[in-house]
Amino acid sequence: MDALEQLQNKRQEEKGAYRNQQREMEEYYALWVHQIKTPISALRLLLQEKDELGSSSEELGELFLIEQYVEMVMTYLRLEPGSSDYVFRACALDGVIREAVKKFSHEFIDRRLRLDFEPTGLTVVTDEKWLGFVLEQVLSNALKYTRSGSVSITLEAPKTLCIRDTGIGIAPEDLP
Repeated sequence: MDALEQLQNKRQEEKGAYRNQQREMEEYYALWVHQIKTPISALRLLLQEKDELGSSSEELGELFLIEQYVEMVMTYLRLEPGSSDYVFRACALDGVIREAVKKFSHEFIDRRLRLDFEPTGLTVVTDEKWLGFVLEQVLSNALKYTRSGSVSITLEAPKTLCIRDTGIGIAPEDLP
């Protein structure tokens, strides 16, 4: 029995050490993300000044991608088990969609892609921040794989939000 207790104690110690290591890593990444936002913001201001002269839309596009990747890290950190910052409430779906689309407006314009958006008129109960994140990810993928044409956002029966693009699609062998 004494050997079993020792093994259990050792296991508890290792679990505690692992949790501490995870927490330290998450704190490090959270600090890094917050620190990297300052030079990103400064660079955005510099490029916006340059863009007024019409010479930096490509750089602004690349900066936008960096901002998206930093946002992905922040989202990953928020997914930690036990941490939930969900705030469920009724919100206008069209407003969430418009905010997500607005983030990509520069890319739509630069690449001359058409956006077909039919307002849904729906109010949904959701966590607005997380729904926005999901919509941004879907739009990001649609834009990544659409060289020309359009992205459409429609509501189909029964109350299903559909985002379609004229991109390359998924290879038939990858569909299963």
